[in-house]
Amino acid sequence: MNNFIIGQVTPPMMEKLRYGTFIFFGLFSFFGGLFIFLIPETSGLTLEEMDTVFGAGGDGLAKEDQQRQEEIYRRLGLTDRSPSPDEKGKSRDEKATEEHQEHRELSEKA
Repeated sequence: MNNFIIGQVTPPMMEKLRYGTFIFFGLFSFFGGLFIFLIPETSGLTLEEMDTVFGAGGDGLAKEDQQRQEEIYRRLGLTDRSPSPDEKGKSRDEKATEEHQEHRELSEKA
């Protein structure tokens, strides 16, 4: 979407602003980069620390999201049963989707 907008805006800017187009996009990029270093969540952190902040675990979820998801699964009873041999390689979402489909099939039969 952004590339489309830039593609639509750049030709008229080049006609009217000429070198001002370069200055506009240069300043926009500069302030965008400056913004990255000023936000407190990411300021002065290494990439490894960023992984910890944003939760680069197997699911790619932040810690709070992971805890919330585990609480939901616990309330639904999805964490109490042990995985069968064919489920060991599947993610939680895949298991939950399969269980949802099984539940739907059972409710349709009833």
